[in-house]
Amino acid sequence: MTSSKQVDIDQIMASVIELEMKKGSLRWSMAELSRKSGVTRSLIYYYFGNDKKALLVQAVEHYVSLFFGFRLERAEKIKKGEFSDLIAVARKRIQKQPTFLQFYAKHRAEKTELSGIFDRAEKEYLKNLETSLPAQKKHWARMIWALVFGLALQPHVTLDDLNDAEKILRKAWMVRS
Repeated sequence: MTSSKQVDIDQIMASVIELEMKKGSLRWSMAELSRKSGVTRSLIYYYFGNDKKALLVQAVEHYVSLFFGFRLERAEKIKKGEFSDLIAVARKRIQKQPTFLQFYAKHRAEKTELSGIFDRAEKEYLKNLETSLPAQKKHWARMIWALVFGLALQPHVTLDDLNDAEKILRKAWMVRS
C-alpha cells in the first residue's frame, strides 16, 4: 500500500515537471505548485524546503531513477534474451508520466544544466545493460536500449506486436555475434 506521504511526493514531483514544461526556467510559484499537486505549501516546504531549483533537480532525479533504474531481476531476464519486461516497464512509466518524456527530450536537445543528470543516468543504464549481457553480446547494449524505448514509446504497438518483436530479438539473440 502506498503511504499518504509517498502519494504527496509523487504528486509534487509530477507537478514540478509539468509546471517546468509549461512555464520553463523556474517561472512557476510554490502557490502554483501547491494548486497543481493538491499538496499544501506548508507540506511542500516541510518535505523539500523553499528552493525551487533544488526541488526541480530532485524531481528530475526522482524520474531518472524510475525511468533509468536498473533492477537485478531485469538483468537476469536480459541474460536470457527476454526483453518484453523491459519494454512493458518502460511503457507503463511513460504512460503514467508522459510529461517527463517531453521534459527529457527538451533538455537533452537543448543541453541545459539538467542535461548532466540525464547524461549520467544514460551512461549508468548502458553500463548496467552491458554488464547484464553475455560477453559476446555486450555490443548490443545501445541497440537494445533503442529498441526497448522505441517500442515503449509507440502507443499503437499492441501486446501481440511486442511479443512478435521479442521473438525476432530472441532469434537474433541465439545467433552468435
